[in-house]
Amino acid sequence: MTADAVTAALKLAERNERNHRLAILSAAALEAILLGIFLLAADFTNRTHVLLLVVFAGGLSLLVLAAMALGASVNRHTLRVLTAVETLRAERAGRA
Repeated sequence: MTADAVTAALKLAERNERNHRLAILSAAALEAILLGIFLLAADFTNRTHVLLLVVFAGGLSLLVLAAMALGASVNRHTLRVLTAVETLRAERAGRA
């Protein structure tokens, strides 16, 4: 594995991580806007509106937890790959 390939892989991983964070932040902003609109429009004396709020909050929390789990998994796998690359570099340096 050449240094250029490692550098390219690291740049790609960093770009993917930035895109992932941007997507999460965009989704959070959109959900906050939707929640704000719902809170302004809801009639809390109507039980159906309260039920919709509970369902919305429950679904949103589930999606947030899933996104956090996905991010943690991606980070863990990225660290594994980086550890493997560093181990290979150390082995090659020891042979040379």
